[in-house]
Amino acid sequence: ALLARDDVAALLMYLETVRDGSCFRAMAARARSAGKPIVLLKGGNSGGGQSAARSHTGALANDEAVFAAICRNLGVCRVDTIAEACDCLHLFERQALFGERARDPQPLAIASTSGGASVLAADECARAGIRLASFGPYAQDEIRNIVPRFGRAENPIDVTGQIINEPDLMEKALAALLSDDEVGGLLVLVTMVTGEQGLQVARALARARTSTEKLIAVAWTAPAAMIAQAAEILAAHNVPLFDDPVRAVRALSKLHGFLRAALPHEAADGVSMPDGTGAAIHSEVTLRCTLRAAGLPLCREEIVQSADEGAAAARRIGFPVVAKIVSPNIPHKSDAGLVRAPLGSPEAVRHACIELLARARDTDPRAHVEGVAVQELVKGVGEALVAIKRDPQFGPVLVLGMGGLFAEVWQDAVVVPLPTSREEIERALRSLRGYAMWRGARGQRPADVEALIETALRTAHLAQTLSERLRVLEFNPVILREGSGGAAIVDVLWSE
Repeated sequence: ALLARDDVAALLMYLETVRDGSCFRAMAARARSAGKPIVLLKGGNSGGGQSAARSHTGALANDEAVFAAICRNLGVCRVDTIAEACDCLHLFERQALFGERARDPQPLAIASTSGGASVLAADECARAGIRLASFGPYAQDEIRNIVPRFGRAENPIDVTGQIINEPDLMEKALAALLSDDEVGGLLVLVTMVTGEQGLQVARALARARTSTEKLIAVAWTAPAAMIAQAAEILAAHNVPLFDDPVRAVRALSKLHGFLRAALPHEAADGVSMPDGTGAAIHSEVTLRCTLRAAGLPLCREEIVQSADEGAAAARRIGFPVVAKIVSPNIPHKSDAGLVRAPLGSPEAVRHACIELLARARDTDPRAHVEGVAVQELVKGVGEALVAIKRDPQFGPVLVLGMGGLFAEVWQDAVVVPLPTSREEIERALRSLRGYAMWRGARGQRPADVEALIETALRTAHLAQTLSERLRVLEFNPVILREGSGGAAIVDVLWSE
């Protein structure tokens, strides 16, 4: 009912628990479609149970990480304090009162009367993911002519305190910036400019606001009593006013997140699943058959029951090979000493199979051991984690991150709500710290990231048929070969 009211520009919500994930998603989607942001202050984010995760995925995609991803995906503006909530509501209200739907401030231009204030704002933009505008040739020339020599003509620009002596400097700078098509929004930082000079700045901002559809926000770091009349002028023209550059940027980042949020997807795109991928999962062997039927790139392997079978399988696969125990009850096989590699001869494989089967019984006498997997030894230039987790409130989510030992050491992972798309998967991968390494940063050999995207997309689609049966399905590591050499899943962890 509130979303349908014309006099409601945004909603403020406080909650501690989401009991019905589908209801929350539907409400957030309606708010997004109506152009009315939800500002959410959530308590109870430090709940227990997150350290008891059995898989890497369980540790990386805890309840808070999943909820944060759901909010990000739906454009719900998460805040940590009441002050931050008020800042967001103030910004959204000013936009609504101006008689228009919210506009994206990115790429953002920053104009300041102080170099220090502009540095603080630029630093916060980097932390919040707000991209600064690169000025076009005309705006660059105009700004160089306007800004004093001891100022700064690049974004963020510093018009300096010279505006006290030349009040029209700010108005000229505003006109140059707002005329540039590269600028999406403008943040103006004013320090101790008060009295008549302050009123002149406020009038210039008001005139600029009425001349453009672009968002203009102001952070004025002077005592409120000293800029009371200037604040009234800005309020009369619905210019959002903040008292701190960092708080202003944080509010703008929430607006940007709300506007960039995608509307719900029907299904993962670009992938078709063959018949049989929804078959019952009775064992790790049948699971692997299902994964291959879904087109997932499992490495070449055979599951054997004896030393002689292992040696014969290794000859068919080609040396060197890897041997590891297959058991749903022993999740981290390398930690338990249940992996042998590299094995370069039939005799080495025989010995490894005998040793692994005996060690598995000693490790956990009650474990269900399905055999020994004899696999090709896959060489690559990067390792990734791709997984599905079934969240009790929000259903299946996709988890992507650095793989192998880096999965939890770096804590470099991102949760992607489902359904999703190729574009969102690529955006999620780009947010990882390890992404630059996969792309060949600092002399690293570039990995086949396209194969990783395809693997993630197929995994996301498979979640629709397997999520009701599996609590966690984790591929770690997914070995990424160099260039366009493809990807290979070398280990599978699952739990019901």
